Amino acid sequence: MNVDATLDMYGDLYISGSLINNATRPISSVTVLIDIYDIDGVYLGQTYADVYPSWLDVGEEGFFETYYYGVYEEAEISVVNATWYLE
Repeated sequence: MNVDATLDMYGDLYISGSLINNATRPISSVTVLIDIYDIDGVYLGQTYADVYPSWLDVGEEGFFETYYYGVYEEAEISVVNATWYLE
């Protein structure tokens, strides 16, 4: 999994990334849960992002993006969970 966070000019955190379906079957409706921390490690909050396309065949790459509003400073992010359906 690849994930990146960038602070935009309004003080909001733009989060984007990608993942690959390493399962042995297709998956669908993938959602990633993301924790956000300030640079001192203080917990700021949590958000989620849905992966597109909504259906991933074995070995296929999916992408996600979301915003976390009102951060106003550089932040660290961590993907803490992912959920999906097996097809």
